[in-house]
Formats: sequence, structure tokens, C-alpha cells
Amino acid sequence: MNLILVDGHAIAYRSYYAFIRNPLTNSRGENTSALYGFTRVLMQILKGYNPEYLAVVFDSDKPTGRHKIFPEYKANREKMPEDLARQIPLLHDLVKAFGIFVCAISGYEADDILATIAGIASRRQIDVKIVTGDKDLFQILSDRVHLIRPGKGVNLSDQVGPEYLKERFGLTPAQITDFLALMGDSADNIPGVKGIGEKTALKLLGEFGSLEKILDKTEEIESEHVRNKIESGREDAIFSRKLVELINVPENFELEKMKVKGFDAGELAEMLLKLDFHEIVREIIPERSADLKKNDYYLVKEENLEEFVSYLTSAGEFVFDVETTSINPVEAQLVGISFCAEEGKAFLYSCTGIGD
Repeated sequence: MNLILVDGHAIAYRSYYAFIRNPLTNSRGENTSALYGFTRVLMQILKGYNPEYLAVVFDSDKPTGRHKIFPEYKANREKMPEDLARQIPLLHDLVKAFGIFVCAISGYEADDILATIAGIASRRQIDVKIVTGDKDLFQILSDRVHLIRPGKGVNLSDQVGPEYLKERFGLTPAQITDFLALMGDSADNIPGVKGIGEKTALKLLGEFGSLEKILDKTEEIESEHVRNKIESGREDAIFSRKLVELINVPENFELEKMKVKGFDAGELAEMLLKLDFHEIVREIIPERSADLKKNDYYLVKEENLEEFVSYLTSAGEFVFDVETTSINPVEAQLVGISFCAEEGKAFLYSCTGIGD
């Protein structure tokens, strides 16, 4: 048996920024980049991993326990872009339309929920894979719990387990909290010990094994410079460890609710059609292809140029867009000009001779 857990907000951000230079929009002009990328991720998971259990976990929109004890927690992060924030509620609906369990618990971070569910599943001898790029979850890696780290274009082929930590850092999963407590984490605004970076933190853990032993035996730290930093940053290290350590969420998670049941073709098709994801409808719900709008696209050639100009003139108004090789105006070379004067009908005048 296998369970796939998806870090919802992490994948939403990745999907949104994957199209940041050329955002995807629907016919109403609404940004759909996160929704489209997320849909593609779900399709990859369902087809490539064939999970028996699947759940998507989102962060709480309320302050967590970490915020209460450290108001500066994640305070350095930029506010979520408005056009991404507007997509989050739709993402919840989209995931549910796929027949996939959605989880968000007020006051708790997705990482804690993911870790709690993974623990329950692994104790039931279920193999768990978590789709996330968050290094905090390295601390729960085991023989049964692995991470799928999204790559470029949200590629889901990079899987890592405990052996990755050994090869990359020389650490075990149990040492990750101590590692982050020593060096801090700028992404989450966790202080760590001032002046201690990755290299020194790894050296100390290699020599002493744990943060507790480092603090108990500071007199044995060979470098006076490092010893002074650890002694003066003792409280920061202990506090930082409390911030990075994943906690158990006191919730009765029922794995049976996460069982993959398949989607209702009608419900999912309606949502995808509203988003103008016609290509996806054709791929996964081909029986609804007849509902798609018929679009006509034409290449304007020299022999019908005059006819095309007459068409635009009679239309009265039209929109056009310059197609170039780059968005940098200095480097850009003109490829063509596209025109549209009525819904579902568009033209391209090629400046390169392509299509002639």
C-alpha cells in the first residue's frame, strides 16, 4: 500500500511562479497559472504513482503556535500575490473535484499535518511519499517515508530518503532539527546561533552527534571562536530547535478518507471547462470534448493579405499582440503579429516565413 501526500501551498507557489514571465489566464482575464500547474501535478501523481491513498494538505490561514511564541516567525516573507491568493480557494475545490482528500487545520502548518499523517501511515506499514520542497520534512525521512522534490517545471522524478541526507550532509533524519537549530533558516526567519553556518554546524554535529551534547560539552569545542559563539548563542539554539521541530497534530486522521476513489467526470469537467482547461479535458475526460468551444486559427499568407486587411477594417475593432523571441526589448526579434476581432477566431501574420 502507498500514500502520497502533497504540500498544497508549496506546489501552488511553484506552479504560479513557473509561469510568472507568461502568466496563464482564462477567457475572463483571470490568472490560472497555479490552478493549471497544480492540475498537471495531480495528473502526474495519479498516472505515475498510482497511489492507493492520496491527500493534499494546505497551511492554516490563522497564526500557528510558532507565531504565538515568536511573532517574527516567517515575518520576512513577502505577502502572497493577490492573483495567487484568489486561486487558493479554487484549488481546494479543484482537488476535491478530482476526488482527492483535502486537509487544512486552523492553527497548524501543513508540515506538521504532513508529518503526523505520515507517522500514522508508516506505523500501519504503508509507504509514504511527500511531494514538497521543504527541507524541514527531512527530519521524518525513514525506510517508509520519502520525499518527492519537485524539479524544474514541477518534475516529480526526484525522490529522496535517509540515504540522501547521509550522502549530502553526513546526517541522519534525527539530526536535521539540530542542524537547522544551529545554522538557522532564513526562509522561515529562524535565528539559529549567530555566526554559525552550514559548514560549522555539520562539523559540530559530526564531532558531538547532537545539539544537546554540543551544549553540554562546549569546553571540548576546539576552536575558541566557535566555542564563544555557541556559549553566547545557547538560548537561541534551544529556542530555534523548538521552532523547527515538527509537532504531532492532535487530530483523528482517518486514512480511509484519503483512499483514491476516482473523480466524477461531470463535476470535474464542469470545473475544468470554467477554467478554460480544454486541453486537459481532452486528455482525461475525452467524452466531454464535444462541449469544448470550437476555435479557428489561421496563418495569414501574402496571397490573402489584402483580404485579411479588409476583414480587420470591416470588423471595426480588434486586438493584436506582437510575438517575439524574448521579452527583453533589446534582445527581442519579431516573429509575428497575432490578431483577433471575434471570439474563437484568431490570425497570425508571420514575419519569419514560417508556414509558407
